[in-house]
Amino acid sequence: MKIRGRVKKGLKIGRELGYPTANLECDSESFPAPGVYAAHATMGSKRYEAVCVIGAREDEGKPLVEVHLFNFQGNAYGQILEVELYDKVSDIGKLDTHLLVQKIQDDIAKVRDWFLSESSKVSKSGKSST
Repeated sequence: MKIRGRVKKGLKIGRELGYPTANLECDSESFPAPGVYAAHATMGSKRYEAVCVIGAREDEGKPLVEVHLFNFQGNAYGQILEVELYDKVSDIGKLDTHLLVQKIQDDIAKVRDWFLSESSKVSKSGKSST
């Protein structure tokens, strides 16, 4: 599934915890189940591996879409981000700050492992599934 939206300012909670996210203003009315997903995100001509969180809270009556881009430096505000979702790696839950940071770290590790696993499949088969 693909989700597309413009990056807008959020509450900066992820940034304060050391894991900045791009909050998307989406026109879509259709969203996947709430959770944390392995994803690729494209901004302009650049493609990033990413963690995408759907529905940790609502934004204007829709699930909030937050994307943490791996190896991104810069300001994405106002940019269009297209996010291609792959596998759900975990569910969302209400956690205190310490447990939230640990969950974010665990989710990032799961997504990095997912990409390594997919890369391994490609090198064995010669075909890309992502």
